[in-house]
Amino acid sequence: MFTNRVWVEGVKMGRNTSPNEISKSPSESEKKGGWWLRPTLKAIHVSNVMHIYPDDLKDNSIPDKEKRRVRVKWKKVDIDGKGMMRWRRVVCGTDDVVIPFPPRPEKPEYNQEKSPWDTSKELASEMTWSISKDYPLPPGVIDELRDRHKPWRYNYLHKNRPFV
Repeated sequence: MFTNRVWVEGVKMGRNTSPNEISKSPSESEKKGGWWLRPTLKAIHVSNVMHIYPDDLKDNSIPDKEKRRVRVKWKKVDIDGKGMMRWRRVVCGTDDVVIPFPPRPEKPEYNQEKSPWDTSKELASEMTWSISKDYPLPPGVIDELRDRHKPWRYNYLHKNRPFV
């Protein structure tokens, strides 16, 4: 699931109270900032993230510190040349350099390798409740309960009160 938040290691660090560290004595935990606080990552909105210019990513001879950082904005761009406008991320100030989206993560495989912690199908079928198609009441009683003209049938106006 995509969100508008990004977590970057070492950027926008905050402090949080951890229940695990409350029971520790001050000598065991970090000294600076109080013994009950621990550093945690805080979220950054995607509009505050600087991207690297796409042409600089293709050139490996440029060191990382010299690559141009650019902001991103959303703009309707004619991708196909046929007049079909699509919302795309473009570099601010150029309007022609489209920043591609990262590839979507692959879906997890549901037929993964078996591990020793997996329950066998035979044991699970013995221990699992099986659904029965038979009603717990005779069919005549069920038909009587489902009769729409009976006074004890649920009514949303009367909130299932038979005396009203």
